[in-house]
Amino acid sequence: MAGKSTDSSSCKCCFCNLLIDSSFSDPCEIDILINMDKPKNQQYSQVFYCHMICLKKQFHAEIQQNYFYLESLVKSKNSPD
Repeated sequence: MAGKSTDSSSCKCCFCNLLIDSSFSDPCEIDILINMDKPKNQQYSQVFYCHMICLKKQFHAEIQQNYFYLESLVKSKNSPD
């Protein structure tokens, strides 16, 4: 089902294979581009969907701690002022 729809309510997470419920979690879209160093006509892409927590778990611990900041942005944007 990955890459078939942009409606995250009907997509499954590419890591845990559970449905993505946007009322429960922050849905993410992963765009994979291969041959990024090649001319555009030799590049290919595919889209997958996942839960933010599942995506974060896939990163090395150092990357999670020092570079994965999207989760904090979403939390701060959703918190009452």
